[in-house]
Amino acid sequence: MKLSLTEQLVLGILCEKPRHGYSIEKIIVDRDMRKWAEVGFSSIYYVLDRLEKKGLAVSASTKGKEKKQYSITADGVAVLKEETRRCLSERKPANTHFMTGLANSVLLSKDEFLQSLEERKRQIENDLTMLIHKKMVEITDNKAPRAALQLFELSEILINAELNWITMEIEKTQGKENKETARDKYLECKRIFEESSNADNAFSMSKYMKHQFAFCGIQTPLRKKLFRDFLKEEKRKKEIDWDFLDRCYEDEHREFQYLAIDYLTAMKNRLCYNDVFKMLRYIKSKQWWDTIDRFDRLVGDIGLMDRRINDLMLQWAQDDDFWLRRLAIDHQLVRKEKTNVVLLERILLHNLEREEFFINKAIGWSLRAYSKINPNWVRTFINRNRDRMSSLSVKEASKYL
Repeated sequence: MKLSLTEQLVLGILCEKPRHGYSIEKIIVDRDMRKWAEVGFSSIYYVLDRLEKKGLAVSASTKGKEKKQYSITADGVAVLKEETRRCLSERKPANTHFMTGLANSVLLSKDEFLQSLEERKRQIENDLTMLIHKKMVEITDNKAPRAALQLFELSEILINAELNWITMEIEKTQGKENKETARDKYLECKRIFEESSNADNAFSMSKYMKHQFAFCGIQTPLRKKLFRDFLKEEKRKKEIDWDFLDRCYEDEHREFQYLAIDYLTAMKNRLCYNDVFKMLRYIKSKQWWDTIDRFDRLVGDIGLMDRRINDLMLQWAQDDDFWLRRLAIDHQLVRKEKTNVVLLERILLHNLEREEFFINKAIGWSLRAYSKINPNWVRTFINRNRDRMSSLSVKEASKYL
């Protein structure tokens, strides 16, 4: 028995547990399934009725607004397993809508073609931002099955691939291929780093970071001097070159990650909420306190302009990745009177009774920073939660009390 893709989708959701029609709709929305599957809200009930007539699902009456709750039958499981094997093994045309437009793009003028691609690029960037946000929510809630997380991961890879292709095609069409590329900039920066490298410094800097990273041996004052003019020139362009930043983060030498953060700091007035999810791939790569403790400032500054950061920091404060939690704890570190105290307390309470050194240190630092503004609040917080706080957190928090 062959099933439509919508029927397979609904049956797959019922495989997790019995659900009402509205609950199925919520799963489809939460997991962003309409980005790759055409299923309308009203069609869900039509599909459920059809599946029941085929003997693949069964309904039971319940109390409340939703009269019926649907479950998958044994036959439904068997048919769905066979259809799933077929879907995974067969290769079918993808993105046919865009491919058809591309095939007929010769009908458009250069400007019309560029306008269409630019609009698609904006939509893709927005889709990517929302996808990453929803993936973070699912991971934090820890409720989604493994297959749902795999869908998020594959979708993110495919969207990034299309975004990279469209960006290159726009540049080619505009005639920018002969201008300085991100690769050219990266290679020039690499030349500067290599010419200024210092083997003795490189060893001591690597040792300080517990030999986790290779170094050129260029300390912060010299690095800032070497790239001062470069960063000034980049600021004039008024556009963040994410391709260049990707190359910096791929380089094995730690100074390139520092340069990427120097670049973002120079462009901080152009950063927005959506850019946090672009930075997230750097935040989660090559993690250590030296980069995390600079990203927290960047994210914190964006939070002063966009309140959506508050909810995001609450999510990160509960993430399995303790570096994300550390960033959330300290993202208000330099806000002083602008500190959102309610948010600070909620984030801290999520992270008490931890054994991780970098978390307990961050808790102490965040409280110590705010104690300069409101020592009574910090003193009260410590007294109320002392039994749940580590001695390190209490020691750091009490420094100015």
